[in-house]
Amino acid sequence: MRRLLILWNTVALLVLFGIFGVVVRGIVRVGMFGAVDRDLQLRIRRFIDFPPRPDPNRKPPKGQGGQGGQGERERPAKGQGDPFKPHRYDLSGRSVVPPGKHPLWDEAAFVRALRGEALTTTIKRDGEPLRVLSVPVREGGQVVGVVQVPYPVVEVERAGILLDQALLALIPLVLLAAWGGALLLTGRVLRPVTQLTQAAATLGAQNLSERLPVTGDDEFATLARTFNGMLERLEVAFEQQKRFTADASHELKTPLTRIKGIASMTLLSTAKPERLLVALADIDRAADTMAQLVQDLLLLARGDSGHLGESQKSLSVRALFEQAQERVARPEAAPIVLDLTPAELTLSGNESELLRVLVNLLENALRHTPPDGKITVTARPGTLTVTDTGCGVPPEHLARLGERFYRVDSARTRQGGGTGLGLAICKSIVQAHGGTLTIESEPGQGTRVLIHLPA
Repeated sequence: MRRLLILWNTVALLVLFGIFGVVVRGIVRVGMFGAVDRDLQLRIRRFIDFPPRPDPNRKPPKGQGGQGGQGERERPAKGQGDPFKPHRYDLSGRSVVPPGKHPLWDEAAFVRALRGEALTTTIKRDGEPLRVLSVPVREGGQVVGVVQVPYPVVEVERAGILLDQALLALIPLVLLAAWGGALLLTGRVLRPVTQLTQAAATLGAQNLSERLPVTGDDEFATLARTFNGMLERLEVAFEQQKRFTADASHELKTPLTRIKGIASMTLLSTAKPERLLVALADIDRAADTMAQLVQDLLLLARGDSGHLGESQKSLSVRALFEQAQERVARPEAAPIVLDLTPAELTLSGNESELLRVLVNLLENALRHTPPDGKITVTARPGTLTVTDTGCGVPPEHLARLGERFYRVDSARTRQGGGTGLGLAICKSIVQAHGGTLTIESEPGQGTRVLIHLPA
């Protein structure tokens, strides 16, 4: 990429120099010919206002009478005056001022001037370039003649050739300067990219907190800010993944340790059969705990891979509530009330997954609501709300509710408070169904979980 940029910058600078050279050459030529044209205008104005008087004592050269013609122009002898002086011609093209046999300087321009047009032309006479100004002469509104005045422009042409040679001679230097300038520009443009590359090369899993330098307010700065935003998201995701792995390992280790401990103690003891049954029951409960945790993790993994929310169908909200109530029913627990409008309200979704959501929310409500409290499930088209009158959640924990393995009281045991996967599973299932789950709570007043599902 660097070589390509250098090449393109070099070509661009060469093109700019070429355009600059053409413009300079044009300006110089226009300036020089403009000066010549102004001098011609001045000379012809003087000639018309103050025409030269004929010398009565001067005899015409031998072989030249008073008749006009289109032969060779008069070549004065050395010291006889300006050979490029103005001439006035009559309508036939005969020089009348000064009189004599002098050919037209520019026949084509003479014809156009007879039609009333004043013009400047460039011709060659005897191999010498001349600038000729032709102006019609009017008397009584009629063209009665033409004045032509020449100006040798051989020096102007020579100056133009010298300028062209100078521009051509500068090409090697310009090529070198263009290459150096392209190298400098390319290095300056790519310097932020090099800095970003070097900074990105130092990043790793252990230092995701590092950020790329942001300088200026150009596209590279925008790229650096975007990259830093991606690093920040990666850092958050990596930290969550590490915390998830550590929590999952801890939660799996607890029942495994319990199983191992009970089994080892039982094998080393000479306990009675009834004691062995108690030990086996403990092992069974620990195995159930571990199996449930594994099932929860597998469910979250399905959500991460986009396999939740499949096989949806129309479900009766009342039937769903009754199944959930049956699963969570326990003696001396707070009553659960269903507020359903309309009575035959239905929703679309995966039955087992939505049942899992309702069961999880009711279990959380029962766990934190005293027996004399109340739990209300309110169902309306598109919404499902679980409200309890329990202890509530402190405001500083609300934003993190739903994170995997996050618990308001980290000291809780599984029997006392679960693993912190319940709300994470609920959010994953609701999002897979195209809905949202929000939690509102006030300490000492209770908690309200609101689920919005598409109609």
